[in-house]
Amino acid sequence: MIPRPWRKTGKTIKCQACGDEKYYTKSRLASGRGKYCSQGCAYVAATGTHRSPKTEIKKGQRIGRKTEFKRTQTLGDKNVNWKGDGVGYWALHTWLNRKYGKPRVCELCGDTKHSRYEWANKNGVYDRNIKNWLRLCKLCHQRYDQVGTKGWKTRRAKQCCS
Repeated sequence: MIPRPWRKTGKTIKCQACGDEKYYTKSRLASGRGKYCSQGCAYVAATGTHRSPKTEIKKGQRIGRKTEFKRTQTLGDKNVNWKGDGVGYWALHTWLNRKYGKPRVCELCGDTKHSRYEWANKNGVYDRNIKNWLRLCKLCHQRYDQVGTKGWKTRRAKQCCS
């Protein structure tokens, strides 16, 4: 944006706490703001003390065991949003990857050189039981689910009935 000094309708005012000068717009001054140059100066004016960098809580700083957030308190079924086995397809696969890791070996062919491995469901029951899941490479997963023949089965059924 092009600066337009001729359009400035505010004033340059000294900070009441530190004495630095800062420009404030007319609307800011009309609303009663524009007394201090920063929140720190406003804090000093209100309390009479400076905010010390030693007493500020920084990101990742540990204060005490009682007040510390513990991740294990809200994991799994302890979380208020936990849906159990009523979870959707993608959420269940994400949970499997987080809980048991991404598959790296195919359980059918034993190959480790494929570029993609997936969790395959054994019996069509989508739940959190690891016994109902297989680690398969993409090729074996397609063969296991019979992806290539499913389309032909429905097509043949439609041809027979019509």
